[in-house]
Amino acid sequence: MSRKKKPDDKEPTMPFGKHKGKTLAAVLAEEPSYLCWFMEKVEGCGEVKKAIAGLPGFREEWAKHYERKHRKEATTRQIVEETVRRMLGGEQLCPESLDDLCDRLFNPPQDAF
Repeated sequence: MSRKKKPDDKEPTMPFGKHKGKTLAAVLAEEPSYLCWFMEKVEGCGEVKKAIAGLPGFREEWAKHYERKHRKEATTRQIVEETVRRMLGGEQLCPESLDDLCDRLFNPPQDAF
């Protein structure tokens, strides 16, 4: 005889949206970024958020999401500028000199190799 689940035993599901009715564990496996979005953007739903936070593996997904979202994307020019500034002891290059340096670095003469 199989044991019926009590309502308390029921796995939490997504209350709305494109994953409505799916278990939180299934959403985590299928599209973890959706749960990160839910945690960040949806107001209320405290019980669902508590369940999401308790899912095995969610903390790692949240850390990846946070890093992607809040990491500064440096352009190649910014990286070169910062490197040169360190090499020169904090001095700034004028924009024309930096342009010339970047041009030399990324467009070397063909006979240089």
